[in-house]
Amino acid sequence: MRERVVVGMFSGMRRNRGIPGNRWRVRTAASLVCVVLMSAALPSCGGNSTSEVKPSPVPSWKLGPSVTIERPRGIAVSPDGRRVYVANEAALDSDFGSISVIDAATASVAAIIPHVSDPESIALTTDGRQAYVIGKAFSVVDTQSNTVTTITEETSGDDIVISPDGRRAYIYYGRSGGMAVIDLGTYSTALIGTPGFAEAIATAPDGSRIYAATHDENGLSVIDSVTNKPTAMVRLPGDPRGLVVSPDGKYAYVTYRNSKDPKRHGVAVIDTQKKAIASTISTADAPTAIALSPDGRYAYVTIANKTSNAITMIDTATKSTTATLPINGIPWYVAISPNGRRAYVSVSSSEPPVQEIPGHLQVINID
Repeated sequence: MRERVVVGMFSGMRRNRGIPGNRWRVRTAASLVCVVLMSAALPSCGGNSTSEVKPSPVPSWKLGPSVTIERPRGIAVSPDGRRVYVANEAALDSDFGSISVIDAATASVAAIIPHVSDPESIALTTDGRQAYVIGKAFSVVDTQSNTVTTITEETSGDDIVISPDGRRAYIYYGRSGGMAVIDLGTYSTALIGTPGFAEAIATAPDGSRIYAATHDENGLSVIDSVTNKPTAMVRLPGDPRGLVVSPDGKYAYVTYRNSKDPKRHGVAVIDTQKKAIASTISTADAPTAIALSPDGRYAYVTIANKTSNAITMIDTATKSTTATLPINGIPWYVAISPNGRRAYVSVSSSEPPVQEIPGHLQVINID
């Protein structure tokens, strides 16, 4: 049975639909992967220069099975890796989508949770018992019973992350600018000002900072989680798309596109203590979402535009691209399993209208 409890509201402009390369906003699952993994004690990522890096075998990977899903978007993997939750965007003539629950062992749909208000992004609690969903409403899913409760309807959220202590959720919402923090005990909300609308958000592993990749400023805004006020801005070489923070909190990785020079797309590696770009990593084409392996050694970046759809593996220690796999369709979010052995990519059809043709969840096996 579905409950609905309206306890508060905030509003913004809902995102335009279209392919990632041609829309004002490209979402990322990177922050969602951090939510699943940050509760574990994880080793730090690689050193600051290639001279300090010890050679290690590059993981091999290959395309695995794909699971047909209508209009897949945000992804969250359960802490034990046995379930994958996918937000399914609403059809053009509907206000409601669904959540697909995927059995990771069989790569099949185990359940569908219906009547979710146009879901876009999803985050799991560290115990995996609840999922928080943002789209046209802020909703809570009980993963034991697969029931959904709508908390507030007047939202326009596109990305959601949960604080490491599980007490707050952070969302950003559309071109109206800014972010909001939701108290998960009372569901009260407060606005967080950002210098421009956010493209993606993430939290530091210790919860002390929130990071927002902002479009208007082409920068990474650093926000104090106690005062909810920006404290610094790191300028980026291009328009930000995806964002993830390393398990040790030392680096933030931001994918960006350079509209003036398409050959200068890449990933900015930001030193979070110095609040400055430490290095940049070039990508062959326009990057969108980004996720990290559990140890932070490898970054997985989706590439999406009219002519090239793929996923790229980057060695964060040597700061170089190690391999690229083509994707059949338009990749949106990417998430990594807790053991690092699988990547999951939500993919929509490359044929218009993309909202009306079923997409799929692409499984990538990593050895």
